[in-house]
Amino acid sequence: MYSYSYDKETCLLKVDFFNTMTLDDFKNYLDEFRTLSFLPKSLKILYDLSDCELSLKPPEVKVISEISEQLNADFDRIYSAYIVNKPLETALTIIFSNAVKNPNFRRRVFSTEEAARSWLKQYENV
Repeated sequence: MYSYSYDKETCLLKVDFFNTMTLDDFKNYLDEFRTLSFLPKSLKILYDLSDCELSLKPPEVKVISEISEQLNADFDRIYSAYIVNKPLETALTIIFSNAVKNPNFRRRVFSTEEAARSWLKQYENV
């Protein structure tokens, strides 16, 4: 499951994933993301997976990355920070982060929210 909130001042979309997330859950999130017409063309996203268990295999992670990049084509830039705190989730998130092909989409993995927000802050004038 997931929830999200958007801060207009900072252009930051915060997405919390919790419980168990499957490929279908991520596809549902991405379908909903597609409908968020209020988002700016340059966006910062903070994903919190610290209360989440990923039920995914590496090939499924690549599928999610491909779908994500297709959706992101409507944006000029996206900076995504991922907070993870478990070994499996960290490994799968790193696979996802490294699969990005477009240089305008940056993904980084962090173990704390403070570090993730600090990295995103450098893109304040997005």
